Amino acid sequence: MKLRREQVEIGYILQRDIMGTTKPLITKGTVFKEIHLEVLRSFAVEEVTVENTKEDGSPIHPQNENPPTNKEKQREQEQLVQKELLVPATFEEKYEAAVMAIRKEFKSWQSGAPIQVSAVRMLLYPILEDKEITAQHVLQIPTYSTEEDYLFHHGVACAFICAYIAKQLHYAKGEIMQVGMAAILSDCGMAKLDQHLLMKKGTYNETERQEMQQHPTYSYRMVQSLTTVSDSVKVAILQHHERINGSGYPFGENGARIHRFAKIIGVADIYHAMTSQRKHQKRQSPYAVLEEIRHKQFGQFDLQVVDVLLKTISSFSVGSKVELTDGRRGEIVFIDEQNPTKPMVRLEQSEEIIPLSKVRGVHIQEVISF
Repeated sequence: MKLRREQVEIGYILQRDIMGTTKPLITKGTVFKEIHLEVLRSFAVEEVTVENTKEDGSPIHPQNENPPTNKEKQREQEQLVQKELLVPATFEEKYEAAVMAIRKEFKSWQSGAPIQVSAVRMLLYPILEDKEITAQHVLQIPTYSTEEDYLFHHGVACAFICAYIAKQLHYAKGEIMQVGMAAILSDCGMAKLDQHLLMKKGTYNETERQEMQQHPTYSYRMVQSLTTVSDSVKVAILQHHERINGSGYPFGENGARIHRFAKIIGVADIYHAMTSQRKHQKRQSPYAVLEEIRHKQFGQFDLQVVDVLLKTISSFSVGSKVELTDGRRGEIVFIDEQNPTKPMVRLEQSEEIIPLSKVRGVHIQEVISF
């Protein structure tokens, strides 16, 4: 029996798993208690499938109440997000909630609905709390993304990475939130693209590539008239694919003409994209990605911004346990300050010490322990 969230009561039995982005929020066979009803509200689950009888065997007769209005839904969601700030939860749970919420917002944009700035701002608050903006979470975030929901993960992850970079650059608290807002809305214009472009697994042809490159313009148009969005955020949204050497799009702006928020988003965007599993690209080592950004793509990105991420992912020390891209594990025995992502590693199995700077194609995949 399918029921709206408002119709579910304590004692009902769940017939099908309620899925989060990567794992069930509530599993099949669970008997609903107050905490489960709270999960439905917190994760904005609209509909569930339950057994026809309650835990005590009595039949279910759902109340034929009117569904809530859009205004009532928005008010309830804002209240729940505010409450979430006060309820202890892991960072991953807060991140999952934000991904689910932005997915819901994106679907409404595809239907032609305007951006509800307050809803977007509220979904960001839990993960952009000062205590959550840590290097550890920057390292973890690429591992959360899924191929199917990459677009929604990308928006939330970029917002977080941008907030972290801004914090390290000593931006004021209000500006940190502004950078996060610009990042999460930078791809809102994707909602105006043909669905097949978003779902395509192969590489884009020239026509498709040109259409994809229109998304910053579409995103800007969606926020242009919103009085609750600052001009800095609007410009950053429009410019987030511009590059310092003029090789970006949509206008080929360069250097000082690119807003500082957009320079941060540009780095976060490519870093998360390349370190995540996508339909047309395998996940790459964060260390290999930053080396490419710093050297092969030199001149495109703000080096001060790149160096913040480089220092963050290279925050291991002698004695740290690492896994390499070829699957081998080992312990760091020496770090070259001039080439911090390529330390010397003593292999676990053979005790051989290898200098990663001299081993082509092998990078650190992840740090197991610091």
